[in-house]
Amino acid sequence: MITKDGTLIICELDLNRTRFGVQPHFRNITKRKLLERKIFEENQKLENANKQLVSILGELKKTQLQLFQSEKMASLGQLAAGIAHEINNPVGYISCNLELMQNYLVALKTLQTEIEKLKTDPSFAKLQTTVADVNLDKVVERMEKGMRESLEGTVKIKNIIDALRIFTYKEDDTFELANINTEIEHTLNILCNEIKHKSELIKVYESIPLIRCNRYQLGQALMNIIMNALQAIKEKGAIKITTYQKENDIYIEISDNGIGIPEQNLPKIFEPFFTTKEVGKGTGLGLSFAYNIIKNHNGTIEVNSKINEGTTFTIKLPVSTV
Repeated sequence: MITKDGTLIICELDLNRTRFGVQPHFRNITKRKLLERKIFEENQKLENANKQLVSILGELKKTQLQLFQSEKMASLGQLAAGIAHEINNPVGYISCNLELMQNYLVALKTLQTEIEKLKTDPSFAKLQTTVADVNLDKVVERMEKGMRESLEGTVKIKNIIDALRIFTYKEDDTFELANINTEIEHTLNILCNEIKHKSELIKVYESIPLIRCNRYQLGQALMNIIMNALQAIKEKGAIKITTYQKENDIYIEISDNGIGIPEQNLPKIFEPFFTTKEVGKGTGLGLSFAYNIIKNHNGTIEVNSKINEGTTFTIKLPVSTV
């Protein structure tokens, strides 16, 4: 409606029937309608903002996964030389043993040829000389030893490759039953070269139940924490890994006797990109990723440290993790 002064107003009309006819009643609802329109516009803005937030959240998750993979690749880059050395050792003695066994086989074939000739040759002298030259007992002994060492080497290579495959697995949402003691061993298989050159390794594993977890992500978290412990040891030290169960939780303690963490840095160590390492020697993401992985498993991670005495990371994971 338009008022006498030309103002446009919005009205609500009621029609009431009376004995005199129909009586119209107009109610001014301009303020209410303007408020409703304002609310509608604000709701639209909120919906648009929510869509943008959902899109940004998706991008953040995508970026987080990319960073997760980048951190794994950075860790692998640091480990590559050690892994290559660790695999090269067993490959070296497998190769040597196979060459020796090839020579021994030639000697055995020579003996076999002489035995064949014996069928038509009444003389045993030449055969006896050949047997003495070949030293058959020694050949068999050395072949057995070479075969045993080669088999041990192939088992060691297989363990390293299996651990590496688990570490680089990319299926980020798979939860399954796993033994944490076994997962720690997989991680140690990858780090064996770094550990043996820098520290004594002490393992105290208790019998703990299986938990439902993402073993690949937990492997990454354990890798980051143990790497951090190794980097804290400047020359030669010790790393102790302990597992145990208390009520409905399992605990993993990773301790080192390295340089320790300054008290003022303790509240920051799980922050993304926080690092005290030299440029090019750390991304500052390792402990941040470990923290988020443990949190995603409904667990907690705590750190205690003293300068020049060492650091202990304590991980708590619920047995009923889903």
